[in-house]
Amino acid sequence: MTKTIQQLAQEVVDNMVYEEDRKIYHQIKPGEPQWIQDMIHACHYQGMLPDDYVFEWVYQFCEEISNLAEGEDPLDIEVHSDTYTHDLLKWLSSNLARMDFVEDAIDEYLNNEKCDLALMIGIGQEKEMNEVLWTVIDKLDDRLDEEMDGEIELFHEVAKDEIE
Repeated sequence: MTKTIQQLAQEVVDNMVYEEDRKIYHQIKPGEPQWIQDMIHACHYQGMLPDDYVFEWVYQFCEEISNLAEGEDPLDIEVHSDTYTHDLLKWLSSNLARMDFVEDAIDEYLNNEKCDLALMIGIGQEKEMNEVLWTVIDKLDDRLDEEMDGEIELFHEVAKDEIE
């Protein structure tokens, strides 16, 4: 039976855990299943080292996707940056590659207007979050295709055995 994107997203949630004392999300058994680890790695910007923000967003987005009703589009999930400047600066300073997102936000949204740094950092954070969300959706769709192809192959093998 073919899984839904909601079921695959729930599989990701079920294979991740939050460690309260370290305040981080991670796979329960790193690398198992491999497709989840590959998805998490793909969500990291330009080879960024494993990052707590990305792990948390993967978990949160998969949780949201798993709760979607049939027919709801995961691309309709809205992302919102942190509210407090302290949290935005913490996100920005956690990896300097994130400045690319902020610089892209400035280029995209400013037309010689006064720059509100906290607003631009927030928009940069939302850009990264959107990229993570889109990557999660793409990887879940790829996994659905792989599982469907596997079911088709199994069906053909069973049918071939029955004919013989």
